[in-house]
Amino acid sequence: MRSLFTFFTFALASVGANDVTETFSNNAGSVPVEETPLASMLHVSQMVYQYVNIRDVIRKHELTVNGNSRFSEEERKERQIIEFDSPGLVVTENGSDEDDVFVNSKLKYEITPSMILDFVEKNRGYLKLDDGGNIEFDETGTNTEIFPSEHRLRELKENFDADIVEYDDFKVNHEGLASELLYTVIVNRSEKRITVCFRGSVTPKDWVVDGSFIRRKPNATEFPELVDKGIKIHRGFYGYLFRDTKDRNMKSKYDQICALLKELYTYKGKGRDYSDYTLYVTGHSLGGALSQLFAFMIAASDAAKSFLPPNKPVIAVTYASPEVGNKGYEKHFNVLEKQDRLRHLRVSNQGDLVAFILSTIAPLLGWKQPGVNVHVAPNKAVEIAYDKVKMAFAFSNPLNMHSLDIYRQRLFNKHNLGLDIDSKCVEDFYNEKRVKLSKKAMKAN
Repeated sequence: MRSLFTFFTFALASVGANDVTETFSNNAGSVPVEETPLASMLHVSQMVYQYVNIRDVIRKHELTVNGNSRFSEEERKERQIIEFDSPGLVVTENGSDEDDVFVNSKLKYEITPSMILDFVEKNRGYLKLDDGGNIEFDETGTNTEIFPSEHRLRELKENFDADIVEYDDFKVNHEGLASELLYTVIVNRSEKRITVCFRGSVTPKDWVVDGSFIRRKPNATEFPELVDKGIKIHRGFYGYLFRDTKDRNMKSKYDQICALLKELYTYKGKGRDYSDYTLYVTGHSLGGALSQLFAFMIAASDAAKSFLPPNKPVIAVTYASPEVGNKGYEKHFNVLEKQDRLRHLRVSNQGDLVAFILSTIAPLLGWKQPGVNVHVAPNKAVEIAYDKVKMAFAFSNPLNMHSLDIYRQRLFNKHNLGLDIDSKCVEDFYNEKRVKLSKKAMKAN
């Protein structure tokens, strides 16, 4: 079944959208790229960059939000404040507290792809794409261009049952160094998944977090199960997740997400039951680092056992994730994998420095990258390894090597046909590495 995330993302994003319909042939016939687990998580990572742009347009230019109605007619004209048609389809600030389905979500109600499509269709004149494919405000109100892949949203509207239950962008982009990380939580009833996705580096605060690579131990009070295990974690990533915030009763983002997950896993309203849904965590770049750290911490947490489904590992699928921890972190990560509590597919790209940047600038600190590494390169089949950092420098246009579009192009190409990348689930990658590691051990003996 094709993923909610893939369709949703490509209806909002324009870059490379026409290439997504490429198909591979395997024993089962022709399979669209967007059916694959790796593609699903890649595209939801793209979505988290795009959706915030629509919400920013509304918050900046809509009369009924953020106190914009207080401005005079002259000020409204100068600030380009208008009345959109049905802005509540995308932003929920004006919703009633009685509309709240999940008390631990900042959204007043769930947002569906159908609602976003309706908003775009009703307000197309005031939306346009910039040169980078991002949605921005069109002050002329005359745009008639249909955004790429809107037909996919229409198909999704008819065939899928899924919601965005949280999109926490309330203190990002315009808060300077006081900004917080951005994440979203999606419930996909069609595929029985709950996905947490973190956005990568965009704001100045994000870059400060990236550069704060001095390490620290996990908080012994919050995670007594991780005491005395030699675990040290990137201070910036840890602080972004675990320091107290200025919202939601000062709780950390980790605590806020866990509170919502607990509410979701115990929810029984509207005849729904999410108690056996698999938890996925995904992100790109900084979002990838936050994803593997969040997955590690919640999988290790004794407190989370009270609501996470038993006998189902937490699954992290990360793209271009920098290193997060030391040997102790990797060692306990491996323990959780052996206990079937945690999985990590870590996709890296030939020439993308970010995936091994800390090992490059601070090699003596012994940074490690856990999980199954799926390494992509131009005109080559992927390389699959376990607990391995593939170092590969790019001497031309290294920033381009960090793009999710490049990752997608190199991951889903003709060179990977024989590897069945288009049909593998997470356990397939893990089982493949177990077989290879066993054969290697037998040869060594």
